[in-house]
Order: sequence, then C-alpha cells, then structure tokens
Amino acid sequence: MRLPAGALCALCYCLATAARAAEKSPFDPPDVLVNTAGTVRMNCLANLEALLNIAANGIEITGILISAVMLIRAMIRDCNGTTRLKALVVAMLPLVIGLSTPGVMNWLVAAARDANLFSFS
Repeated sequence: MRLPAGALCALCYCLATAARAAEKSPFDPPDVLVNTAGTVRMNCLANLEALLNIAANGIEITGILISAVMLIRAMIRDCNGTTRLKALVVAMLPLVIGLSTPGVMNWLVAAARDANLFSFS
C-alpha cells in the first residue's frame, strides 16, 4: 500500500510532534508564541505584589516582636506611673505600625492596578 506524498508528510509530522511532546517537560515554554503582552504584564504585577506581601509580612512580624520586647521592658522598669504609661504608649507604636503595614501595602497595590499604573503599552 502506497501513501500519497502529502499524507506521508502529515504522518511524519504527527509522529515527530508526538515524540517531541513526550520528551518535553510541562515547564518548557510553548512551541507557538501568541500575543501574551497582557498576560506577561499581569504576571509581573503578581510577582511584584507577592514581593511586597512578603516585605509587609516581615515588617508586621518585626513590629510585633519589637513591641513585645518594649512592652516587657516597660513593665519591668522601675519608674512612676506617668513614665510607665508613656513607655507603654511608645511600646504600642511598633505594634500598630506593623499590623497596619500589610493592609496599607495591599491598598496601594490595588489602587495602582486599578489606575493602570502598570500598563506600559
């Protein structure tokens, strides 16, 4: 049985594509590139947002730890009531700043995304 030349080429192409697909990893880039400018931009924004979330969570944890140390030192210190109250108020500032940082950063990223500040086209 003889195959026409076009069918033979199509069969060879299908076999080569199947062999290539079998040895490719799911993490390899696609063979055919399409217009993905919007997708790439959104992924870059997602990476930036993830980095800012990591930084905000680090600031939050640092603020909580600093505030805990300052509160313990304010309670242990030998002083009168007014000075101790001032020390407790000052010790609460890193806690408030640390707890508010993730929300503020998320609000800023959402505002920048909604205002199209990350659109470079």
